[in-house]
Amino acid sequence: MRPEQSALIPARRRRAAVLVAGVCVLVTAFLGVWYADRDDPGRLDRAVLGRLVEWFPGHLGVLDVLAAFGSAGPALATTAVVAGVGYLDRRWTSVLLPAIAAPAAVSVTELLKPVIGRTINAYWALPSGHTTAIVSLLVAALLVARRNRRRARFVGMLVVVLLAFGLVGMVLGLVRLGLHYATDIVAGGCVGTAAVLLVARGLDALDRPEPGASSLR
Repeated sequence: MRPEQSALIPARRRRAAVLVAGVCVLVTAFLGVWYADRDDPGRLDRAVLGRLVEWFPGHLGVLDVLAAFGSAGPALATTAVVAGVGYLDRRWTSVLLPAIAAPAAVSVTELLKPVIGRTINAYWALPSGHTTAIVSLLVAALLVARRNRRRARFVGMLVVVLLAFGLVGMVLGLVRLGLHYATDIVAGGCVGTAAVLLVARGLDALDRPEPGASSLR
């Protein structure tokens, strides 16, 4: 496998990845400053919640289940699945990416919450930890599935699709049930995305495979 193919982030896309990570950091910082020490919804939050109330006026049991997708147990299980997809690639960086990036992203979120001080129902809200966890795993799965061998790529993309559907359902549940504001979701997604891209870039820098030595043993 050529170095360009073996990298989590190909060389031609590294600048774009750094730019995306930088934008995510700026968006998170802006939202953190704007909503610092507040417990009220912003204009976007009210608009999104109003629309969701129209779409889901009652019978919220399914959304309640979906909202729990990003909690500790499901997130750990999903991390194991994405790491398993990475193992199919037979490269150690593909296994380590979800194992390192997802916990790192969630840790950053948990550190930011009390610093920002935004609350909903007396709980720290921004960034959304559930969203951070699942978005980080989704981005990690995308990077890993992209470089998987052909036979394993289908499995990787299937995991990506399932994660995307799970993320959408979880976000709808979190906002409709009043567990998070829409802007909390945006900030959580930004933290998760930035963390994965930066960790992937770091792993690529450490991974200097010798020709013919790309297998994970």
